[in-house]
This record gives sequence, C-alpha cells and structure tokens, in this order.
Amino acid sequence: MSDIDLSTIFSQWPLGPDQEVLRLVDLGDGRQVIHVRIEMGLVQLEIDGRPDGLPSVFTTSQTIVDQDTAERLMHEASLHDYRGHLLLTLGCHAAALRDAEHVIRCAKAAIGVAATSALDDARRRGFTLRARAAAEAAIATGRKDLAREAISRGLTDLAELADQDQYETCNEVMLLRGMRDVLTPQLPSSQREELRQRLRDAVERENYELAAILRNELRQL
Repeated sequence: MSDIDLSTIFSQWPLGPDQEVLRLVDLGDGRQVIHVRIEMGLVQLEIDGRPDGLPSVFTTSQTIVDQDTAERLMHEASLHDYRGHLLLTLGCHAAALRDAEHVIRCAKAAIGVAATSALDDARRRGFTLRARAAAEAAIATGRKDLAREAISRGLTDLAELADQDQYETCNEVMLLRGMRDVLTPQLPSSQREELRQRLRDAVERENYELAAILRNELRQL
C-alpha cells in the first residue's frame, strides 16, 4: 500500500460556515464515492454495496445467525443508515431507499439474537429513512399525495415498535409528522368546521355519495 498525502485535498477543501462538507465524487472509472469533510480529515464511503467497501455480512456469514453475526448485522445496519442520510442530502433518493431497506433487512435477520433495544433502534431508523426517502422522491416529482402515503406508512411502522406514550415522544415520529404537516394544506378552522358540518348534514340526509366525497376531502387536509 502506497502512502498518500491528503494535504492538497484539505487545502482545496477548507472547513468553514460557508463551505460544503459533503460531495459526490466521480473517480473516473465508473465508480462514485461520497466524501465527507470533517474536522479531523476526510471520510470516504462507497456508493454501491457496503459503505466501507467490505463484504456484506449476508455474503460472509453462515445460515444460522449467532451472537457475533447479530452484532455485525447491527453494525452494518448503522453504516447503511449513516450513508442513507448522506444520500438524502445529496438528493439520491433511490439509493437512500435501498439503504433503508438494507437496514430493515439487517434487523430482520438478527431478530431473536440481537438485543431488543438494538433491534428496535435499527428498525426505527430503517422505517424512518425509508419513509423519508420515498416521500422526498415523490416530492421531487410533484406527487405530494404519494409523499403523504409514504409518511403514513412510516408512522404506522413506528407505531408497532412502541406503546402510545413512547410513540408520542419518539423523535422519529415527530420528524415524520413535521414532514406531513408541511405537505398538508391547512384550512382556517372555520372552513374545516364548515366541511365537518356539511358531512354531518349529508349523513343525516342519507346522501352517502356526498358524505364520502366530503370525508375524503377532510382526510386530505
């Protein structure tokens, strides 16, 4: 292995409040990597496969998952989660979605072996990343309806991991709810109440077709 001096890269890529810290770099041979500029130097992550360039646990482990394999799966999940969020920042939604699915796959493979807390954390991060990636991809194409569906799916997934109190205070839940609120048109309370009253009147008159339309409008708000 030859020694490489990175001083030139650092001098051309200084840290500062107005400097970017994340880049997608084409190495010229069809291979792309992510560079992250940090205070202590530079971090490089592969775009394809495992972020650190090593073989995936799924290609190197035995069929039966033991404690050691479970720990390696949890570590691999954290690597893909980290890269997934970087990919979101770079606007690479499809790649971020693949990382999210891989995080979930790692957690699923380690069920019954890894510590429950580690599993729940991996699944929570995977579900949140998947919802964000799918929603942001939909937003990029102007499909806010699909974005809301992705967020709703994520919230449903997260609800399965915690009781009501934990769910309401979960950071990931608050993040997805914040995204949903931004995507949801907000009517003044008077107009919302008017729609509710029209819905009640339609039901009383047994005009179920109109009631269905009004109910759908309220759900979209």
